[in-house]
Amino acid sequence: MIGIFKVKEGKLKIENGLEGSAYLLGLSIDDLFKEAYKAIEKEDIDKLNDIGILVKRYFCKKIAQFQIEELAPYNKLLVNFLIWFDWGGEPKWDKAVPIINEFETILELSQIISDTESPQKAFKELNKSSYGVPLVKMLYEKKMMKPGEIREALNIKTMQQVSNLLYTFEKAGIVIREVDGKNVWVSLGMPGMVMYKEYFKPETDFNTIDIRALKSLNPNHEKSKETLQQLIENEPDNPFLIYLSGIVMLEDEEKLLDAGKLLKKAVLLGLGEIYKRLVIDVFIILENMKRLDSLKDRLFKLNTYEDKISVEIKPTLHILGWLYEYLGNTPRANECHRLAS
Repeated sequence: MIGIFKVKEGKLKIENGLEGSAYLLGLSIDDLFKEAYKAIEKEDIDKLNDIGILVKRYFCKKIAQFQIEELAPYNKLLVNFLIWFDWGGEPKWDKAVPIINEFETILELSQIISDTESPQKAFKELNKSSYGVPLVKMLYEKKMMKPGEIREALNIKTMQQVSNLLYTFEKAGIVIREVDGKNVWVSLGMPGMVMYKEYFKPETDFNTIDIRALKSLNPNHEKSKETLQQLIENEPDNPFLIYLSGIVMLEDEEKLLDAGKLLKKAVLLGLGEIYKRLVIDVFIILENMKRLDSLKDRLFKLNTYEDKISVEIKPTLHILGWLYEYLGNTPRANECHRLAS
């Protein structure tokens, strides 16, 4: 099987005229298969060998670049060609059988990869669970986590639920589980990495929505809430918008727990280092408005108000940690981040 990934000894022939092998190099994969039909009919083994090399190179290139979705039309071309070559159970040309056998092996591998490693299929599987997006973002940021840590961070009730979740995502290629002695470590699989980069990763060059959200912070809390709600309707999974909503809601003493839930959601959606510049901007704005001390007091109260509540919204300690960093209290900041993990 390893041999199918190697280019055969010898190079593509460079011949004069459009029918030479050099001509093949400029063909699309569709046209390459058309030439394969002709090579079989004319019993041109040299040309078929050259086409075989290019067909394998195409497959390897798509795998290396993780362009899995492009294997579907490729597989269809292979299937049609193999059916044509072996129609009625008799090969059209016995001398070509070894090359065609390699085509069959490539098709088998390609179909397996398409069925299990497709980012789009993985994305559909991910969206079946409310834990999917937070898990991918969390694993991307932390690199590796234990199942128990995942349970605690996502507030999942039982380890059996965590196990079922990881089993489903592992089958889709989203996560990988590795056993290290008595420990099990979970990390992102290739489709999980692709999904993060293509669907979830926030732009480092923040958009106008983020800027509008910053400008919404003003003494008129109701106006701020109204603006943020409109923005969230356009970007419901934007962690910065949800974070700002939680900050504004903290001003309401009766909605302390609701604010904590929003802040926790923001952290789990990816309010990490990549948003830190905006988080600091919020601290600066609130400090200029003489509201920063109030924010610190309420974040502290939120996490000490009641044991049950503090456990439920523990990720918000990261926000308190960033605030202590901004205030220059590094020991308290490190302690908050440690307790939040």
